[in-house]
Amino acid sequence: MVRGRKKAGKKQVNSVKKSIDGINFDSGLEAFSYKALKAEGLYGAGKLIYEAKTFEIIEAFEFDGKKYQNIKITPDFVDETNKVVFEIKGRPNESFPMRWKLMKRYFKVNNLNYKVYIGIGSQVKVLEEIVKIKKYYGDLQNININSDSGKKKIKGSINNSVGNPKSFRRNRKSK
Repeated sequence: MVRGRKKAGKKQVNSVKKSIDGINFDSGLEAFSYKALKAEGLYGAGKLIYEAKTFEIIEAFEFDGKKYQNIKITPDFVDETNKVVFEIKGRPNESFPMRWKLMKRYFKVNNLNYKVYIGIGSQVKVLEEIVKIKKYYGDLQNININSDSGKKKIKGSINNSVGNPKSFRRNRKSK
C-alpha cells in the first residue's frame, strides 16, 4: 500500500458523537452549540431546532444518458418561523465551501430570505455567532410597524446577556 494516499470511503475527521437531552449530535462542537443556544433561550419551538430541515439544493438530473443524484444539505440548526440557519463546522472539508455557496444561492434563487450564520473552528467562534443570532432575534422582537407612517420603529435596546464569548465560556464551565 502506498503511504499518503486516502482510502476510498474512509472518513477524514473522526468527530466524537455526543448525546444530550436525547438528541444525538454529530460532534462535540454541535453539542456545545446546543447548550449555548438553549442557555440563551434560542432553542426550541418557534426558534432554532437541531437538523430540523433538509434542503435539496440541486435536483437529480440526467446528462448524456447518465443519471446524477441530487445534492441535499441539512444545516445543524434551522428556524423555519424566523428564517434562520446556523451551521457548525469544526474542521471544514474541501467540499464544504462549495456546498455552503450552493446553499446560499439556493436561498437567493428561491427567494427564501433565510438569515445564515456559521460557526467555524472553535467554541469562541460559535459563541460570537450566537451573539449575532441573539441580536437578530432581539431586533425581530423589538420591531413594531407604525400604522400611521408605515415605517418600522425600533423600541428599546437589545439586552445581550451572552457578552464576551470568552467570559461566557468560562462562566459556563464553572457551573
